[in-house]
Amino acid sequence: MLDAIRRKKSNRTGQGRKWLSAASAEIQETCQNSAMSELTRGRLLAHEKIYEGRIVSLEVDQIEIGGRTYLREVVRHPGGVVILALAQDGRIPFVRQHRYPPEEVLLELPAGKLDRGEDPETSAARELEEETGLRPLRMQKVFSFYTSPGFCDELLHLYFAAEVETTQPNPEADESLTLEFYRFDEALALVNQGEIRDGKTILALLWYAGRTSGSYSAPSPRETHLR
Repeated sequence: MLDAIRRKKSNRTGQGRKWLSAASAEIQETCQNSAMSELTRGRLLAHEKIYEGRIVSLEVDQIEIGGRTYLREVVRHPGGVVILALAQDGRIPFVRQHRYPPEEVLLELPAGKLDRGEDPETSAARELEEETGLRPLRMQKVFSFYTSPGFCDELLHLYFAAEVETTQPNPEADESLTLEFYRFDEALALVNQGEIRDGKTILALLWYAGRTSGSYSAPSPRETHLR
């Protein structure tokens, strides 16, 4: 009888310890996040917009953290979209184009910036058709990610187009694109060979690798039928 009481008490104590441990960890994480927010965000002392361009703007903020002042140079960007699509034969469309900042010709997935007030899904469908001549009939939002959060607030939205129909490419006047199609295994080989060096393209291909291998266990992306 005494042994049974001791076991019951021990079980309750163990459960209580687990609950206290979980609660303590949650409280500690909340406190750390709060303290980290206060430490890293700082207090804004001065703000100046240096440049306002067609695509980006540059701002310089003076902030105070822990009694010391620092400058933060921030590039503001409207955000953009990148689309991994499957053509009718199962191959993935890519565009090869010259990129002025790195002075290189890069192989990338179709992508583009958001127009002011534009819905990302609308932008993704438009960019895919303009650059490849493929109109998405079914499209999924996969996830969004920051490209260079150390100095820029650009947020890219990744979409997956599993079903398309063929139209005509209609790139913008300042775009000179070459359309190329690759099987998924060929695209991965190009990444390993250093032929594909665009970050958003590599990230999208890694997501697709996890999806096809079954190792990607996140909730299924939201699917939209566009027909």
